[in-house]
Amino acid sequence: MRRKIKVAVIGAGRVGNSHIQAILKSPEQIELGGIVEQQAALANETAKTNNTRAFYSVEEALSNTDIDAYVVCLPHHLHYPIGKQILEAGRHVLIEKPLGIHLREVRDLIQTAEKHGVYVMSGQSRRFYNPIQQAKEYLPAIDGPTNLLYNFACIFTKDSAPVWWREEKKTGGLVLGMLGSHSIDMTLWMFEGRRPVRVYCETRKITDVFEGDDAGSIIITFDDGCIATNYLSICHSPLKHECLIEGRKGSIYFNHEGDHDGVIGTSATKVLVNGKQLDTSDDPDCFTLQIREFTSAILENRQPSTSAQNVYSSYLVLEAAKESAKKHQSIDLREFI
Repeated sequence: MRRKIKVAVIGAGRVGNSHIQAILKSPEQIELGGIVEQQAALANETAKTNNTRAFYSVEEALSNTDIDAYVVCLPHHLHYPIGKQILEAGRHVLIEKPLGIHLREVRDLIQTAEKHGVYVMSGQSRRFYNPIQQAKEYLPAIDGPTNLLYNFACIFTKDSAPVWWREEKKTGGLVLGMLGSHSIDMTLWMFEGRRPVRVYCETRKITDVFEGDDAGSIIITFDDGCIATNYLSICHSPLKHECLIEGRKGSIYFNHEGDHDGVIGTSATKVLVNGKQLDTSDDPDCFTLQIREFTSAILENRQPSTSAQNVYSSYLVLEAAKESAKKHQSIDLREFI
């Protein structure tokens, strides 16, 4: 009989709750080992609601050797230091995207994980939508992709966004760190097997709510000449989250509806292949499938599909996009870093 993996969630905010609910949906494989939250009242309430233990610091949680792995759901600037602390304690960790503010932090997480013989997984939850995985399977049918257009435009205000979003140093570039870490990874996953060689990015500040840029466009050129464009905004209402993938024999289109409604990071997804809608289901949700992949990898002693090693190129492109936006010029990835 396969043993259960005991997982503790660090951070009891909105994204932390998404991971908690995902863990509870997989009782045959995963046990919720605790909630780590420095706000004692929130920690106690969340732990009581979910029938688990409350820890008030990462150090306290790491002292419990029966916990196998941790999920980091904290502000972006804390992902790297907390993630490294967990890895150095010899535990596995799933870190919400982005893994770090800077590419050097991602590299260090990879090296630390390899040194201690544990796994570090990037929370690329968008890859784990059932309908999106089905859409990817149709790429050979359209002989693609040749080009891709990804629009991720939503609205966040002073009242709806967490307070830490207002400081650019904590978000890692705001719209690029928030949405670009999703869109770039999705793009490179669809172009799996192709090598990104050039990145051009422009960002701008539309509102005065946040310090960082809240809208931007990224153009990625691949080694075979194919092109992908990402448009990102947190100033757009109503939400528009969609992707058009072109091939030599047709196209694939998908969109997310109700994104950021209910459980954060989940939505209803529609997929069309050459105009015909696929019969797809979003059950189980992407967070549930993601945590199952994380724990399955631990049990099977293998790298998770979105391990830091496997998604490193996404963070390379993200770093190049930030540099391109700063310099207002194209970045050749073959000469970058």
